[in-house]
Amino acid sequence: MVDRRLIQQLDNPDPEVRKKVIKALAKSQDPSAIKYLATLYKTDSDPEVRELALKAGKYIRKVAGDDIGGDSGRSMSFTSPLDTAEDEDSVYPQDDASAPPRPEDIEVPEADAQRARSYLEQALDLQ
Repeated sequence: MVDRRLIQQLDNPDPEVRKKVIKALAKSQDPSAIKYLATLYKTDSDPEVRELALKAGKYIRKVAGDDIGGDSGRSMSFTSPLDTAEDEDSVYPQDDASAPPRPEDIEVPEADAQRARSYLEQALDLQ
């Protein structure tokens, strides 16, 4: 079972704290964390937090195998809204100021992107 104190910290206003919690959830390899990571992926305002939550959920799912399921025994899925949306505007509405920016609209310097990749690789290297 997921540590409730960790789950409460997913609401912390500091994105660095949320990232640490995501890493801890990934290290736990607990399939019950997937629903919290999915919610964070869909709702967090920080794109780095969303991306890390997605990768952590996919990692847990991979480690746990295809036999993870909820209380009803149904297989839990962790997909990006872009994987299931009929059109991109349903995920990134153009007229909604509170919607996250489209990935192609975010300009990230190459040095920052490389640094983020290295942090992500470190976070997911659970050996």
